[in-house]
Amino acid sequence: ASYSKSFEKIKISGELGFLSNLYLRDEKFPEIFSNKRSFSGVQSRISINKELANRQSIEFNYNSYNIFPSLEELRSVVQNSNPLFLNSGNPDLKSSYHQLSEIKYTYYTNKGSIFIAQLSGSNTINGLATKRKYFTDDTYIEKYHYTFPKGSTLNSSVNIDGIWGSKFVLSYSMNIPEINSILSVAAGHEYQNTPFFLNETRYNQTNSRFNIDINYKSNFSRKFNFSIFSYFKTGIISARNINSSNYFNEQLILDSR
Repeated sequence: ASYSKSFEKIKISGELGFLSNLYLRDEKFPEIFSNKRSFSGVQSRISINKELANRQSIEFNYNSYNIFPSLEELRSVVQNSNPLFLNSGNPDLKSSYHQLSEIKYTYYTNKGSIFIAQLSGSNTINGLATKRKYFTDDTYIEKYHYTFPKGSTLNSSVNIDGIWGSKFVLSYSMNIPEINSILSVAAGHEYQNTPFFLNETRYNQTNSRFNIDINYKSNFSRKFNFSIFSYFKTGIISARNINSSNYFNEQLILDSR
């Protein structure tokens, strides 16, 4: 279902949908395996755009949707090509629910330049994380119908909350009519929190990075196109009680044709 309505200076639109999946799987080899799972969820989208005075506008967007696990991720058969490093799906997995919100401010100047400020945030409920289980003794687990040998490690997926992120960007673009060129500059900060498991203990990995983009493009000739793109990124990746690392990337691209 969808909805759209325009007022004097406000535009509102939205969508609402329902999804349902039914998985049926029967196997005879290498062993008898049967699985029947159904998933359902709601996806939605809301957009509100309001015009302000002096060529300004503000926009709000919200999106949400479900991510269903695949048949392979639900398959509880143990992959034992390497008897000490085992992999398996998880028949108890739930569907993930992802939400993204964004607010954007735009200002058009008298000279045709554009200034944009944008803030967004995301959150995932029942996201997927890899969990490793180490066996100190021969252990039989019913849901896998398998005896895990002493000294082996099982890798499987589990649902987890706490996956979220945020992003803030400022950008400015201006025309240079004297040389038929466009100069764009953007700067922003992004933060991402991703939980994971190590030896059945939960940790959080955080990624904090700062970006600067500079793009210059000139169309002063119909036969020659000249552009320069510079990209700078620096940040910190850390996992509590495990490690921390810094990184720095910079690129300069010259393109002509």
